[in-house]
Amino acid sequence: KKQPAAEEPLPKKQEVKVPAEQKALNDAKAALKSAEVKLGEASKVLQTAKAADDKAKSAVKQAEGKVAADKKNVIAANDKLVQAKSKSAVKDVKTQADLAEKVGAAKDTLKADEKQLKAVKVTQKSTAKTLSSATSGVESAQKAIDKSRKSVVDSETKFAKYQRKMADKAEKEKKARIKAEQKKAKAEAETKRKLEKEQKKAAKEAKKQAKQAKKQAAKEKKQLEKAKKKAAKEAKKKADKQKKQEAKAKKVAAEKAKKKAQAIQDEKNKIKALEEKKAKSASLKKAMSKEEKDAAAALAAEAKKLEKLTSK
Repeated sequence: KKQPAAEEPLPKKQEVKVPAEQKALNDAKAALKSAEVKLGEASKVLQTAKAADDKAKSAVKQAEGKVAADKKNVIAANDKLVQAKSKSAVKDVKTQADLAEKVGAAKDTLKADEKQLKAVKVTQKSTAKTLSSATSGVESAQKAIDKSRKSVVDSETKFAKYQRKMADKAEKEKKARIKAEQKKAKAEAETKRKLEKEQKKAAKEAKKQAKQAKKQAAKEKKQLEKAKKKAAKEAKKKADKQKKQEAKAKKVAAEKAKKKAQAIQDEKNKIKALEEKKAKSASLKKAMSKEEKDAAAALAAEAKKLEKLTSK
């Protein structure tokens, strides 16, 4: 049973090194974003403070209007009371009392409205202070934004410079790589060209050698054929000569054999003649003994001669 394969550990994630220029730009952008958030918050506070201050100012204005109207009413009521006192020949106590009451009522209203004006002025002073503080907060936030924006611009300039530097470096490396590749390609092309040249030269030399070998083979073949023809001619000549010699030898041998046969025949004829002569002289043996002896001796000599000829 196969054991399950052990799980391979996951490769560690390589940390990407962030350039200092980019980190500074990121930090500056983060600071600007934070400053913008703070400005937004300060602006809301300012809007709220301004609305409260505007409301307080309006209340003050309304209160001031009431106080001014109240003062006019007090003066008007007082004027009527004075006129009533001076014009009336008969003292009209009731009318004067009513008018005096109206003057008192107008003064009370004035006093109450002046108290209200004083209260809204205190409120407006507080809202004005809050508005001033909120305005300072917005100004401070705006200054922080301006500072952050300048920091972002400076960081962007530095980062752009860094990017240009890296781009120039990459371009130089690219050019160097292209140059190296071109040099390599040129070297390879040169090697290939030399190799092709050597191959062509070798092929040409091989072709030349093959041609020479073919020519040499043809020459040798021609020489061999010539030698064969010469040898055949010589052999034929030798064979013809040998044939002629053999024929001549045969002819000579035949002549010799013929002469020998003739000599043998001649000897045979001589022997026969001697035998016949011997037979004829047998009856005269006694009377011709010396002649017989000579014939026998001659016959023996011829027989010996014949034996010598037949043995050859």
